[in-house]
Amino acid sequence: MYLNLSFNHQGELIVRLKSIIITILVATSSITSFAYAQTASKQSVKELIKVMQLRNQVDKMFDLMEQDIAKTYEKMGLGLKLQKKDAQQLNQTSKKLAQIMREEMSWEKIQKIYVKVYQENLTQEEVDGLIDFYRTPVGQSVLDKMPRLAKSSMQAVQRKIMPSVMPRIIELMKTLRNNTKNSEKIAQ
Repeated sequence: MYLNLSFNHQGELIVRLKSIIITILVATSSITSFAYAQTASKQSVKELIKVMQLRNQVDKMFDLMEQDIAKTYEKMGLGLKLQKKDAQQLNQTSKKLAQIMREEMSWEKIQKIYVKVYQENLTQEEVDGLIDFYRTPVGQSVLDKMPRLAKSSMQAVQRKIMPSVMPRIIELMKTLRNNTKNSEKIAQ
């Protein structure tokens, strides 16, 4: 079939095509500028990690974790009313667990992970902005408070959420146990 377009129709068609092309170009340019935002360099990410004192932060978190593990094991021992020998063994296990965590998550092992994750998720502009911020007194103050903030946040969540979550988890586990018992009876 022959399509006969008069000059007016062709002119309208050209105007519409131009507006579509311009719309596509504007839309794709904003997408590509986002997609091609400059990836943070390894050197700048390492500088950010240094300015953030991330190694020190990780060490502080381990110290807090060790204290929490020790307290948890101590409560377990008190709750179980262990004899002195068993309580000492539980204490030793707590220390071994903390040592394993420190060894397996040593700074040497996790630093490369941090660099990769930061590079994958932050642009150069964001890394530069964070470096500038963390070099300020306010930034340093925030960094100093991070371990306490993390610990306090976790404790608050545990106090507020766990009382309502634990009964639901226990009920779920009872249901699972009952269902598996029923399945075992049917299978026999």
